[in-house]
Amino acid sequence: ELAQGPYLALHPQDAVVLQAADCKELALVMGPIEYRLPVRLLPTLPRGVAGLPVGLPGLQATRLPAWGVIERT
Repeated sequence: ELAQGPYLALHPQDAVVLQAADCKELALVMGPIEYRLPVRLLPTLPRGVAGLPVGLPGLQATRLPAWGVIERT
């Protein structure tokens, strides 16, 4: 119950480029899998890299690292 839900972590400057704000939902498409996740801004994440938390309910098992496309919903 206390575990947070899945999210898409982005560097704040990448979020500006995507016109996304903290907690706004984005789509992450990796092959046939599409996630719709809220954004979480992490300044320590390198620019150009998106992060997914590991082991949280709601995420299918995904082989990482992987290429994906981030789209506004």
